[in-house]
Amino acid sequence: MSTLLNKRDMNAFPALDQPIETPSLSMRAAQLRGRSVINAAAEHDGFTVEHETFLFLDRAHGVYRYSVKTDREMGGIYGETIAILDADTGALKSLITPDTDSIGDVIHRWAIWLHTARVFGLPMQILICITGLIVTTLSITGVLIWLKKRKA
Repeated sequence: MSTLLNKRDMNAFPALDQPIETPSLSMRAAQLRGRSVINAAAEHDGFTVEHETFLFLDRAHGVYRYSVKTDREMGGIYGETIAILDADTGALKSLITPDTDSIGDVIHRWAIWLHTARVFGLPMQILICITGLIVTTLSITGVLIWLKKRKA
């Protein structure tokens, strides 16, 4: 998908020679910095932050990944808006929002949302449940019919 549709590489930052053990920027400081970066982007681009989803220290690449869920994202509680910050300086290395994604990122996100029933709410979840029950029923009846014919 990355080759055909220009999907963003989430690990585009070069790996460090030695993973960082203790970054200069604390987790709390990284959270505050990420929050301020995303709030500024929300004000500029006109979206609303619903809640924070995670803050992750990527030791191999020397960055923090701070993620939030916004009102422009479908799919339950998971966030697709991510600020990537330098773990030592707090400098913004990348800001990923649904508005700035490539077509490959959009298709990838929709594929995940559809496969996990995170779009279209309860009707979609019921449809997927019914589909699963139909597949199970057809599988069981197929085996039973095969066993009957095999005995004959």
